[in-house]
Amino acid sequence: MTNYLSGEFILDRYPNGGLAVLLRTLWITFILYFIAIAIRSRVAPYATWEPSITVARQLISSTIPWFGAIFAGVYAALYARFASQWSYLANLYNQIMCAQVQCDASGTTSGEAMALWQAGFIEDAEALHLARKPMFASVIVSMLGKDAVRNAYKQYTPGGSARLDALEASVKAVVSKAAQQFVDASGDGAPNMSSKRTREKPRAA
Repeated sequence: MTNYLSGEFILDRYPNGGLAVLLRTLWITFILYFIAIAIRSRVAPYATWEPSITVARQLISSTIPWFGAIFAGVYAALYARFASQWSYLANLYNQIMCAQVQCDASGTTSGEAMALWQAGFIEDAEALHLARKPMFASVIVSMLGKDAVRNAYKQYTPGGSARLDALEASVKAVVSKAAQQFVDASGDGAPNMSSKRTREKPRAA
């Protein structure tokens, strides 16, 4: 029920981000607004138990500002949470990279600890619905290229191999799509530049 009311089911289709925050905000706002006007309609002096389109229109027209206020509050809360989660995951990745550089420089062997840390990063990215963001998807694909990380994930993450297979398929699809979009964007500009160079001729001396 909580998953439904909070709109978290939207995150099953869209990665956590601007669009997901907007859709969840609209969903939650409609629910809260409906509850608010339902309560007001019951406590109003003219309230009856018979449905009336005229009364409903009057009620909605007089409470439209409520919708805006609810929307603003919900959006601010959800976006603040998203920003906090993004910062946490980005900082965690930076800490992992910093530790890896220090270990490499000192010659310390801590492959197992690093693999566990990276597997934990991947699990956190899933839990925060950020794994399918292109920025983090490419990092996860790189981490899953290491057998030690894969083994640590399968051993300590609920769902094990099945969850890993599903995750790997989804992040690879995101990376592939992002790469194709880059190629398409580059291809759109290349012919124009080429044709321009072909048309241009050296000026006569």
